Amino acid sequence: MTWREELEEVNPDALTLHGFDEAIVGIGSQYSKSVCVVYSEQKIIDKLAEEMSYEDAEEYYGFNIACAFMGPHTPIIIKTEYEKVA
Repeated sequence: MTWREELEEVNPDALTLHGFDEAIVGIGSQYSKSVCVVYSEQKIIDKLAEEMSYEDAEEYYGFNIACAFMGPHTPIIIKTEYEKVA
């Protein structure tokens, strides 16, 4: 079963970010919330950076994607990579 098929079965109302399928890392949920798509923040920024500078991609992500609330089926975005603090 693909993630799309599983998602359709458990939450057909789940929303996706158009054009960012390669940034999907799975499906998940939070306590008492519906199952939704889970994206990698880094993969979203990398995808945006294909069309603009990396700095512009980070800014665009921060203002237009990270802060977007699309209702109860809004996707989850996770940080998968962290800089090591010396």
